[in-house]
Amino acid sequence: MNNVKETETTVYRLQDSLEALLRRYNEKSQAAAEDGLSGAAISKQARCLADMKAEISVTRSALNLAQQKLAEAGEAANEADAVASRERICELTDGLIAQAKKFEASIKKAGREYGQILTILEECRNLSETAKDWPLFVFKHRKITLWAYNHFINLSALHLGLAPSLHFTHWPKAELAKDGADPTIAYSDLIYAKNLWQNPEPAEEELPDEPIEWREATPEEIDNVA
Repeated sequence: MNNVKETETTVYRLQDSLEALLRRYNEKSQAAAEDGLSGAAISKQARCLADMKAEISVTRSALNLAQQKLAEAGEAANEADAVASRERICELTDGLIAQAKKFEASIKKAGREYGQILTILEECRNLSETAKDWPLFVFKHRKITLWAYNHFINLSALHLGLAPSLHFTHWPKAELAKDGADPTIAYSDLIYAKNLWQNPEPAEEELPDEPIEWREATPEEIDNVA
């Protein structure tokens, strides 16, 4: 990056120098055309303009070279940034898998707590049948599992950032959920991209097309096939 900044500074300096030289050259050329100069003065002015023209040519060449170096340095910097971004994605992918495993552990713990909530609700419903002055409507019209389920849904929306646009039609069956819960499957595309970068597949060598030679089978070969 420092190389790019230094080259940019050189380009700006040469651009300013070239503009100043061109401005002075035009001013002197116009003055020489308007003033009535003697032969010696004309020769002196011509040499001055020739020297300035040579200086302009050298400055313009230096500017072109500096601009070329700046373009090359910019491409190299962009390439370095691109490589750094790809390396950073690999690091993030490793961190993602580790975080996903922690998240799975948290979900397992939440599953056990969800089961405890259902157990408590079931015990409350069983006791309500003999509880003194228990209001019958509490367990009459709704399944207790829906209370816990609705609680879970709202907790998920509140704390996991789940929005209506992320809805799905139904929960997957256990055998399908097992695969989808595996972080190496859930984030397989990222893992593939990481492995492809860190362990690139060797290029396949194209075999030259070789002509196939045909010959007539001998009687012995025909008998062996039969």
